[in-house]
Amino acid sequence: MKVSELASAANVSIPKIKYYLREGMLPPGTLTSPNQAWYGAAHLRRLKVIRALAEVGGLSIAVTRDVLLAVDNEVRDGVLPDVVTTTPDESDFDTGSWSVARARVEGMLARHGLGGAEGTASWRALVTAVAVMVDLGRDDLLELVEPYLVICTRLVDVEAGAVRCADDAEGAVLGTVLGDVVLSALRRLVRARPD
Repeated sequence: MKVSELASAANVSIPKIKYYLREGMLPPGTLTSPNQAWYGAAHLRRLKVIRALAEVGGLSIAVTRDVLLAVDNEVRDGVLPDVVTTTPDESDFDTGSWSVARARVEGMLARHGLGGAEGTASWRALVTAVAVMVDLGRDDLLELVEPYLVICTRLVDVEAGAVRCADDAEGAVLGTVLGDVVLSALRRLVRARPD
């Protein structure tokens, strides 16, 4: 199909398609003349994945490009969390709060057999959130962190079974990014239910 047909089928503007091509997120089509290319079903699929990651999942273009590179290289384990998660540096927080949060998180993770995550983006995000809770004196929120870990452990076990069935990097990436959106939306919906 021509780029105009691809744009129509994917519900994406032609300038946006050209942008994705320039950014290396969408592979080039097959040239049919010096200024025209032919695009196939794989291009349409890639545009849908880009939209899922960037528009629904909220990833930046740079992060989406990195995630797609990991998908193209069939990288599954350990790439997505560090690519997707960005957090402030510990120097942005009161050192006392950061130290308390770090000790609390490391102890909790060790109790649940999750030691060794120190320094990863996901670990920093968790310590950052806990440091803010400590700094604000929100013990009520701090008491939720370990139950969240227990729930997340079960959730990841369920997800792992589903992704193993799909056995592909794209499934792992989409499951993580869209799963985060679904979980947040469901949590807000349940919270908003009438008593």
